[in-house]
Amino acid sequence: MIGIWLRKKITRHFAEKYPMNGELQQQNEKIEMMDRWCKNVDVQFTPTFFVNAFQLPDAYSIDDLKYFLAE
Repeated sequence: MIGIWLRKKITRHFAEKYPMNGELQQQNEKIEMMDRWCKNVDVQFTPTFFVNAFQLPDAYSIDDLKYFLAE
């Protein structure tokens, strides 16, 4: 997962490049909640796909989703 220091640096850089009147800084709590959730469910990269609340194993590709969704 992305470290807090790096996330804050990226957020600050983004906010400087794309000013949003402070809206971005108001999202810190939501970003931290999402970071905790990703750690809890072991999301290590994006995109990570979930089918019926289960993470798609690494052995499958996005093309294999049609077999899961057909059932």
